Amino acid sequence: MTFLYRKGQMEIIGLVIIVILISLGMLFLVRFQLTSESSKSQVSSERLPYSTMSSLMKVTITDPGCVPSLPGNQLLSLERDLITDCAINLDDSPAGYSEFKCGGLHSCQFVRATMANLLAQTLGSWGKNYTLHAELIPFQGSTYEPLFGDIKSASSGCPEGKPREASIFPIRTNAGMVQTTLYVCN
Repeated sequence: MTFLYRKGQMEIIGLVIIVILISLGMLFLVRFQLTSESSKSQVSSERLPYSTMSSLMKVTITDPGCVPSLPGNQLLSLERDLITDCAINLDDSPAGYSEFKCGGLHSCQFVRATMANLLAQTLGSWGKNYTLHAELIPFQGSTYEPLFGDIKSASSGCPEGKPREASIFPIRTNAGMVQTTLYVCN
């Protein structure tokens, strides 16, 4: 009888050891799964400013009132046409000459309004804090001129000292280099 009793104890101990090993395996699996998810989100948050700026610069404007005489049915590009026009005609902003008057606005005003709207619809709707800064660096002279006022998220952008990711997009124009920087707060 003692032999059967001891055999039963050994089987129960074996089952307990198996349950403990399976539990440890599941614990490690969950731990590594959570670690890989946080690293994926970190990588995506590092790429967010760049991918957002890249998308913004590829936006085309389909409003036929902007340029009725654009050759070959081309669409206006935010980067190639409107930001370049804003930089070249910056001194005439906001009411003066602009080659493109979309919605009756100077190209600088239109670019700012369009970018503010697109950022609010994307980063703003995702609950991200951001600040977009655009400035003209003239070929001659060292004075940087802002193209338009900073565009900030509804919660007043990215405060100084707060961790943030940035993406800088330079655009060469006839007036100088336009440097557009998007800061996204962590």
